[in-house]
Amino acid sequence: MDGLTILQAMLNIDNHPAFRWAARYGHLDVVNQLLEYPVQFAYSESHDWEYGASYVYPFIESKLSDLRAAKDEFESQNPNGVFDLADERACRLGFYMLRNLIRRNNAELLDDMRILLSIPGIKNIVHLTGKVFVILG
Repeated sequence: MDGLTILQAMLNIDNHPAFRWAARYGHLDVVNQLLEYPVQFAYSESHDWEYGASYVYPFIESKLSDLRAAKDEFESQNPNGVFDLADERACRLGFYMLRNLIRRNNAELLDDMRILLSIPGIKNIVHLTGKVFVILG
């Protein structure tokens, strides 16, 4: 096992105690750092009533803002290039962010969903999971 796999396994032990503790005591910097790990994000976004509005939604907004800036920068320097994320972990996090946006069932989030689906690494995970996402508009 590599270090990242071990860390993600530790985050998942006993119902995510590190995240729950950080959220309970308002340690936003710790919460945001933990949300960077797909296993932690998946847990948190699936507990929308507990963590959605306070932690998950602002995290997604921040990540999407960073993603848009990186995509714009890439496209300005590589007009014929295709923007993608650097690693599997970032793509997996993007996939779970997309899942959360879809679960929220809000038409105002369609552009956010589209930007995530425009990234080949995220689109590949959607394809591999066998999930069918229909986005109208």
